[in-house]
Amino acid sequence: MNEIEFLKNQPAILAIDDTPANLHLLVAELNAAGYHVRPANSGAAALKLIKRFTPDLIILDIRMPKMDGYEVCRQLKSRPETRDIPVIFLSALENSADIVKAFEVGGVDYVQKPFIKAELLARIETHLSIRDLQLTLEERIAKRTEELRTHRDQLAELVAARTAELQASETKYRAIVEDQNEFIVRFGPDTTRTFVNQSYCRHLGRSYDDLLGSRIADDISPQNRESFIRKIHSLTIDNPTITDENYEVMPDGTQRWVQWTDRAIFDEADNLIEYQSVGRDITERKDAEKAMEKKHNMLVMAEEVGAVGSWEWDVQTNTVSYSDNALELYGINSEEYDGEMESVFAVFHPEDRAMVQKSLGESLASKKPTELVYRVIKPDGEIKTIKATSELYLDDSGEISKFVGHIQDITERKKAEIALFESEKRLRRIIEETQAGYFFIDTKGEFREVNKSLCRISSGSSPSLGL
Repeated sequence: MNEIEFLKNQPAILAIDDTPANLHLLVAELNAAGYHVRPANSGAAALKLIKRFTPDLIILDIRMPKMDGYEVCRQLKSRPETRDIPVIFLSALENSADIVKAFEVGGVDYVQKPFIKAELLARIETHLSIRDLQLTLEERIAKRTEELRTHRDQLAELVAARTAELQASETKYRAIVEDQNEFIVRFGPDTTRTFVNQSYCRHLGRSYDDLLGSRIADDISPQNRESFIRKIHSLTIDNPTITDENYEVMPDGTQRWVQWTDRAIFDEADNLIEYQSVGRDITERKDAEKAMEKKHNMLVMAEEVGAVGSWEWDVQTNTVSYSDNALELYGINSEEYDGEMESVFAVFHPEDRAMVQKSLGESLASKKPTELVYRVIKPDGEIKTIKATSELYLDDSGEISKFVGHIQDITERKKAEIALFESEKRLRRIIEETQAGYFFIDTKGEFREVNKSLCRISSGSSPSLGL
């Protein structure tokens, strides 16, 4: 490895000190530790050098003529290309105000002179490691890093201007809350409102000035006031939140469903400070739930009237869920059903199980729905004939995720079909054995069917059938 490649692999440090002896000692110690060090004997020289040389870390003296270390750091932090470079102040100043000021202008650390070599190297290594991590993450979270840097600057300003920072924080907090669609209110232990957002004002149809400072308890009807007070007093540190849903009358006379989440807020000494309530209009959700419940009830009624049940087979987990009516058709107790496919197959007629398994296997392979007719044996020995239909659903990869379908008891229909078939056989046998000739012709006058007696009557020849 040549010298240029070696220097590229070394962390680069810019050392700034107006005292030659101090600067020489610092450069010698850092070079011996394996760092690539560039010296500067003034703030102006450092700012000029940094235009063509970008260090990984800066060690900066404070007391320097013309431009002190604080001003150098301020200028470094004001430039986009240098503001992220960590600055460690190295100074003999011991006053806490000077140390605080070093951090205010953007320093990441402060080491007093005369420095202890091991301590200085440890701090340098720590901040270089942090810097490497920042550079790695910056490409993926550049926007978030800028937000954190802004936040860091705000926290630094807190040391010098606590009141101004609190005002800015309150303004930002209010802007965020006002942008919410939720109804937000804070109130003290006596229910006096200490904060309301505009959504809350619109919800009640009252102004901000009218609501702020008024008591929530005074706006609640006497029959509901006691339960409200009891509810918020039940909140504790271990159980600080509670959520309920209320049907409320709006200022325009309409009624809406509102979900309220109440939270008790405590200080570090576990003393109750205030409450916060956040409300959400859930009318659409409630209407959807009501409509879904109505459809479900209609489906249950339809199943009960038509001896029909619904089922769903999750192919991934191999579990099958059935409606109560479907389980009743199978003779399975809904409270004992475990959702396993084997539990359902156990009630299938032994002669039909192989056919059902084969049909399901073919449906899985072809990814096509299936229709089956099979028999089940109920616990009392009664045999039912079931017709099952299904639709299948595919996942994002094109594989079958589940089957959904219905089953219907067609036992009586099957018995009727068999009875009709047997009756037809008997009638056909009677016609074949009678001495009279019988024939059936279609609307075109063509023979469709004749019996043997007609053939004999016709001199042994069968009339030409237009079959």
